[in-house]
Amino acid sequence: RRSSDLKKIFLMLAVYFMTINLATAHHQIAYLAPAEKGMVAFLSSGHHLPMGDNFSGLASYEETAIITPGGKKYELTHATNMGLFGFSYAPLTEKGLYILKIAAEHYGTKTTQGYFRGPKKEALKAGRKVIEAKHTFRYSKSYRWNGNGPAPKLSVGHEIEMVPDNMPKVLKKGDKLAVTLLFKGKPTADMIIGATAMKKNCGNIAHPDEKDKFIQTVTTDKNGRAELEMVESGWVIFVAEKLIENPKPDVDK
Repeated sequence: RRSSDLKKIFLMLAVYFMTINLATAHHQIAYLAPAEKGMVAFLSSGHHLPMGDNFSGLASYEETAIITPGGKKYELTHATNMGLFGFSYAPLTEKGLYILKIAAEHYGTKTTQGYFRGPKKEALKAGRKVIEAKHTFRYSKSYRWNGNGPAPKLSVGHEIEMVPDNMPKVLKKGDKLAVTLLFKGKPTADMIIGATAMKKNCGNIAHPDEKDKFIQTVTTDKNGRAELEMVESGWVIFVAEKLIENPKPDVDK
């Protein structure tokens, strides 16, 4: 395949004790935390933990929603921009497991004058000399327990996602989380998942093809299964990506 026929779909899984976050790259970073009389969602994108590099507003997302322990979907409609990140408060008080569900489509173009946010045709129209244009889809799930209670379905139907067999309330260094990596709802074999940690990588999130930047990598088996080891205490990030054919004429990959 030529690079002009490809697009990238990214997936990131971050683990922090009782919080588990699945996201995508440039990278998309999303956390969910209990607050007084509700839940708070933190949203950002970038390559640095813990809070990312910038928040571009809810309008830049295809979906921002919280799944309640009872399985209901609460759409996030407002978020406060704090620069590096945005946060949104939801008046949800039910006890149990919550899931923050995030999706976004992104065009990014590298030019001789720097990075341009948008497709190649817009960069050319703006007078930029294009080096490379990328088209990515970003997905994020953040699991967070809030007391004892029920749990909703752990899969949210993203085009690509890591689905845990179960969601423990606490994960510590050395623990393992069994997951199935799904692409378009089907288990996907031979997918590389890279693990990185804030303590050892200074909070920088790499891509799966940068194997030397990961603490550890695992590959899904023929059934799309893998065991993710908590390689460090604190923030641990698991990253996977999928390249597929792209019918768009103005992207390189």
